[in-house]
Amino acid sequence: MNRSSLTRTLVLLASFLLSFTFWQILSSWHHRVPPNETVWGLFQGDMPTYLANARATSPRFFHLTYASPLDISPQKHDYLTQLPISLLSLLLKAGLSESQSNQFLTLFFGTLMFFGLFFLIENTLQHQTFRILLFFLLSFGGGLAWLSSLLRSDVGFWAGIRFFEHNYYWWFFNLFRNLLYPLELIHHCIFFWYLLCLINRQWLPANGLLVLALLSNPFLAAHLILIHALTAMFDATSSWLKKSASLPLVLLWVLYYTLLLPSSPTFHSLISQHATAYKTPMQWADLFQAYGFSTLAFLLFLDRSFVRAVWAEWVLIPIVAMALVTFALVHHSRLPFLHAVQPLHFSRGYLFVSLWLLLFSWIEFRTRQGHLQKSFSLFLLTMFLLSALPDNLSFARDMYLIKPDSPLLVWDSGRNTVLRFVKNLPPKTKILATDLTLNRQISAMTDHVVLFGTPYTTPHFQLRMQKTIEFLANGGVGSLSLPSAWCPDLIIAPKNPDILARLDRSLWEHFPLSPSWNIYLKKAPR
Repeated sequence: MNRSSLTRTLVLLASFLLSFTFWQILSSWHHRVPPNETVWGLFQGDMPTYLANARATSPRFFHLTYASPLDISPQKHDYLTQLPISLLSLLLKAGLSESQSNQFLTLFFGTLMFFGLFFLIENTLQHQTFRILLFFLLSFGGGLAWLSSLLRSDVGFWAGIRFFEHNYYWWFFNLFRNLLYPLELIHHCIFFWYLLCLINRQWLPANGLLVLALLSNPFLAAHLILIHALTAMFDATSSWLKKSASLPLVLLWVLYYTLLLPSSPTFHSLISQHATAYKTPMQWADLFQAYGFSTLAFLLFLDRSFVRAVWAEWVLIPIVAMALVTFALVHHSRLPFLHAVQPLHFSRGYLFVSLWLLLFSWIEFRTRQGHLQKSFSLFLLTMFLLSALPDNLSFARDMYLIKPDSPLLVWDSGRNTVLRFVKNLPPKTKILATDLTLNRQISAMTDHVVLFGTPYTTPHFQLRMQKTIEFLANGGVGSLSLPSAWCPDLIIAPKNPDILARLDRSLWEHFPLSPSWNIYLKKAPR
């Protein structure tokens, strides 16, 4: 085995160990909660939504499409497509539990993401030690919130880091934190392998990965479309036919999201509800704190020699495009003429990676030119690495010490009794649950029909809330007009307060199951 192969083997092992160690930190909660509590095995609050989508995939199209699991209209449209959702569906169909599916995706795609990251670094930097230092910095590094905590915190060092990160703590500005979010790991794999193709001017495989992005996630797709267009403009050696091979599918994707989906009342409602969500751009103070010394990369374009080398050698052109596009996307809501769509959703470690790649490349360039001594460059890069470690040490510590979201991801014995009961009901039972969290758990664990998810993923959320209140106040008589008639087979609500006290007992039979929950079954007509 030559040195290069040995290095890659060790990097693959390190990639797996990093993913595995983080998963062990998370899964340790199974053994550390009180006996009367249950840990689901999911550790990020969006996963129940994605599991519900996965259970809604249609077997007519090999589980490649799905309708909104909360669409209760008589004619549901199953023309949503996201390949990571389809993969999650196949894992569930294969018999894996929600927790096991989560674990598989984390370990497999976490390993593949970090391994793809190393190939990206290997194709960008020439010096092996520089590559290794950058790999560990990008894999585990964060920003300089620890410095803010050290200088200004009055709540303790570790709590101070979490306090100063509060604007972006859950937006995963660096790569390591994406291990908490399994589907995001799939997006990163596509992103990094796509960039590898661009760096090597392999436009046909790049177009193939771009199509994969179109079918995987709209944020990922929009991100790569812009990088593709910007990079293609600067490549004068490749034919436009190769560079634009995916253009017809990109145009179809645009029509799909601008015309087809909004034509459905269900999806029009969801789009409208998302229109005002998370419109705040990246804050300037957070930019410098979250990305630390990598923000020095913004100054590199003042070095004319380096800029000339970038244009001449091509390799860094896609990285520059990645940095510019990502920076524009995380700030696009600052422009009043643009429709803002969750600017921070485009961060996810992509700006972090591009800035550090550019900064390391500049230091390597100046070292080759003789302007920096190699020993000084290695010392400087090592200091960068050490400065980037505390923030994510703090994050890993938080994941070990702070219990996952309760009652969504960890719940008590009363809720567990209700969930076990619900799992044994006949398929497609219509359940009206007044507890929003219970709705999300039921739709993620079963194929039953519920009315509510989150306020953003529930079609006509306010209308459904209003009609539910009216239905229960009227004793559960008749049906809910949403706008088509919908009548539940089962009603579940917490006993305190007892909001089901006015139910018509001639229509609904109380089922004594749990001291903390009221369950009413609809009586069969006589």
